Amino acid sequence: MRRFLPLIRTLCLIILGMGHLTLGIAAQPQATSMQQIKARGKLVVCTAKKERVPFFFIDDTGNPAGIEADLARYIANELGVELNLIQTDTFDEVISSVEKEECDIGISKLSFTLLRAEKVLFTKPYAFLRRTVVMNRVELGHVRIQGNESLKEIFSNSQRKIGVVKDSAYVEFAKRLFPKADIKAYASWTEEIIPKLLDGTLLGVFRDEWEILKIMRSVPGAPLRLLAVRIKNKFDPIHMVVPFGKPDLLAWLNGYLNYKDIRYSVDDLTRRLRAYERTHRQDVPKVLTRSKTQSG
Repeated sequence: MRRFLPLIRTLCLIILGMGHLTLGIAAQPQATSMQQIKARGKLVVCTAKKERVPFFFIDDTGNPAGIEADLARYIANELGVELNLIQTDTFDEVISSVEKEECDIGISKLSFTLLRAEKVLFTKPYAFLRRTVVMNRVELGHVRIQGNESLKEIFSNSQRKIGVVKDSAYVEFAKRLFPKADIKAYASWTEEIIPKLLDGTLLGVFRDEWEILKIMRSVPGAPLRLLAVRIKNKFDPIHMVVPFGKPDLLAWLNGYLNYKDIRYSVDDLTRRLRAYERTHRQDVPKVLTRSKTQSG
């Protein structure tokens, strides 16, 4: 037995050494998503390519501009990295790209929905809006009986058509608020939805108050032709989104929004729009800005 003691000691030392090696490997911390972004030297941000003045648009030099383009640049500068801006066709594609971690952040006038929250993490809001319905007054006169019906009562009939932007949060919002209405989703806000509202094809359209305000400011005779109603206690805060696997980035972005006190109101957006209109007067049409303004 004594002959085997040296061998046993050697085996024990080998096993203990392997244990220390394993523990050493396990103890190595993995790089956080913030560290990975800095090591990469690039922040990848997704946004929908559809312009939405003053949130996002292409300026005269061909470069992305607006509140959200600026926000993306500020974040990249704060991290000390370059910005890589990827444009998708729709708002839901921004969500999908972030979910797949093809982008670090989605910044695209994105509204919170429960379906989206199953796919990505939402930051605290950087803009605060309210959900609003605008209706064709002539068509409204045809369907109202008592004159004091609520919006839910007005759109409680499958014959009543309400328009929303395709692949936007308002598709889900409309299904929840007006489940009995005939909900029509269109790709273009300016070329399809607004004309159909004005000619009476649609009884109403459903968007955030900012987009509705722009209609009321730009459509000739809007107060006589259209009736806008903000939905009580139904808000539409606008968020950035990040993948589930990047909670440290989420915490940093929330801290950044707090530290910089970034909270855009409708008044802030109006000032930005007026500044845009002063330099792009020829681009502002009679019905609505032909920038194909969209929101998600």
